[in-house]
Formats: sequence, C-alpha cells, structure tokens
Amino acid sequence: MTENNLILEVDNTTASYIFNVGDKIFKNKSYHQNNQEKTGILQLLVDGKFKLYKKYTVDFEAATEAKGFQESEPNRFERKKDQYFISLPNKIPELITRKKDLIRVLEPEKPEIKKFIKDERIKTRSEEDLIKLIQHCNK
Repeated sequence: MTENNLILEVDNTTASYIFNVGDKIFKNKSYHQNNQEKTGILQLLVDGKFKLYKKYTVDFEAATEAKGFQESEPNRFERKKDQYFISLPNKIPELITRKKDLIRVLEPEKPEIKKFIKDERIKTRSEEDLIKLIQHCNK
C-alpha cells in the first residue's frame, strides 16, 4: 500500500513456474478453453514436440440444510472431471473434449492422425489413449 492509500499489485502472469510433486511435473501455463485464454496450473503428462497436459479441478460446495428425507451436508470440496490439453510446438495448449478437437488441433501437423485415431480407437476421456496418441505424434 502506498502513502496515498493505493494498493499496488505485482503482475506475475508472465512468470513461469515448474514444480515437482513426487514424480509429477506441474507448470503454470496459459491455455485456451471455450475460446478464452486462461492461466492455471497444469500437470505435464507427455513432453516432446507435442505436449499433453492435465488440469485438475476442485469446486467448493456450500453446506446444504436438511429437507424432507435429504440429510444436510457440510461445506466441502468436490473434485470435478479432469481436463486434457494438447500443445503444438510454440502454441498455447488447447482443451480437448471430443475427437473433433483432436483432429482440428493435430491434423495440420500430422495429416495421418485421423486414421491413427480410428485404428487405435482413441477415446478423449481416456488418459492412457491420449498419452498413446501424443507419444505417436512425437515419433
């Protein structure tokens, strides 16, 4: 706080952090989600020319009162579904929710990717499938 009662804030959105938790690597990254650029902490799953990231999401749920046969619940944190992001060389990671997203992001770099996704039956909700796909792209 300054003498004029102004609060100054340090802009550290461009700072880069990498930290390890056990054998997991986390980075603060900018990413695209719903046509917006956001910043958050992402886990690096596959490193190389193409990168695969995972975002963990936890929401705070307020306490609820008992109603009829439903019991009250205390304040709690609930884990949401993990989200996966693919990063091309020198580009911001893109959220992947369906096969169309995979093809849209990867096809300009790897034209045969549509055939690989079909032949290997890659599912966008499967972390193992996405890891296999990105490792294939890095070959």
